[in-house]
Amino acid sequence: MQSFMWGSGRPAMYRHRNLARRTHVHERLADLNGACDLHYYRHVRKMVAAGRAVKSDIGDPRYAALPDDYLVNAADVDTPILFLTGDRNEVFTDSNIVCHRVLSEAAPGRHELRILPGYGHIDPLIGANAHRDVFPHILDFLKRHSGR
Repeated sequence: MQSFMWGSGRPAMYRHRNLARRTHVHERLADLNGACDLHYYRHVRKMVAAGRAVKSDIGDPRYAALPDDYLVNAADVDTPILFLTGDRNEVFTDSNIVCHRVLSEAAPGRHELRILPGYGHIDPLIGANAHRDVFPHILDFLKRHSGR
């Protein structure tokens, strides 16, 4: 269902060969990728239409403290981000690459991008070899930024 909603490919969410047997069963994948309500889809639709990350409902007082456009003050957020994406990601295809580029324009040198060869969308987190192929990049990033 998620591959149908967000990607292109069969399946779009992961590369079969990257998953361990215990996570490869579809029932387990459904547990790992829980349900979400329609508000999520409405918000994503609004952002796609706007061409950028915007507030879900500008008129709702519950969200008054949030910026109407999430990127207006992006340079003020000093937390570095490590963007990870597989080179076979077929869900939101290049969204991490684009987000890295946009944030790097706002704050040059603060954020990093790691493109993972042979990985899809979610298998960098749940892949059988993620401990070897992916998590060392995360650990290295955290160590380098732990003194901040």
